[in-house]
Amino acid sequence: MRIPKLEALYRLIDWWNIENPNNYISKLKLDLSPIDQNSWLSGFAEADGNFYLKWDKSQKSKLILYRPINIIYYFRLSQREYYKRKMDPNLTKVSNKILMEKIAKCLKTELIFINRTRINWIEKAYLIKTDRVESKDKLFSYFDDYPLFGYKYFACNNLKKRHYLIRTSEYKTEEGKLKFEKYSNLMKYDSMKHNWSHLNKFYDI
Repeated sequence: MRIPKLEALYRLIDWWNIENPNNYISKLKLDLSPIDQNSWLSGFAEADGNFYLKWDKSQKSKLILYRPINIIYYFRLSQREYYKRKMDPNLTKVSNKILMEKIAKCLKTELIFINRTRINWIEKAYLIKTDRVESKDKLFSYFDDYPLFGYKYFACNNLKKRHYLIRTSEYKTEEGKLKFEKYSNLMKYDSMKHNWSHLNKFYDI
């Protein structure tokens, strides 16, 4: 584990070891290895990440099929500014900044600080968006090595296919336009369209 919430895991392990002395669990240290060297970020993305896509259709003529325009897509990951146990106000606040900076650097993008007023509270958080071509390339390369396994797998896989259509300009061709819309429709999980055969490779990475 890399996040400050490691202390919560330690408390759980302490409880377990007291209740189950014959099944002792050892505590592992904070993971300081490079972000892209194991599947930790994949699990983090399953929990707190999401994929965004927005696009419009150009006007269609009698001879030419519409083409995708105003395409915006990225992976988004955010964490609040500090980790703090609500049950223990005396616990020192631990910033998530260093970890989020490492993830942003790994994904070749910038770390954004959010400070905005909500109805009853002020939101302060760190945000990562893969809004550059090189950051998208890095993201999909990482997920090729350490894939997602939950329902976000379908969003990631189909967004990656659209990414390559854009990178090669294939989305401008008649066949590419049809592929682009097909992948868009498959981005959201649908039990009638998707299957979970990718789970056959679970941890076989």
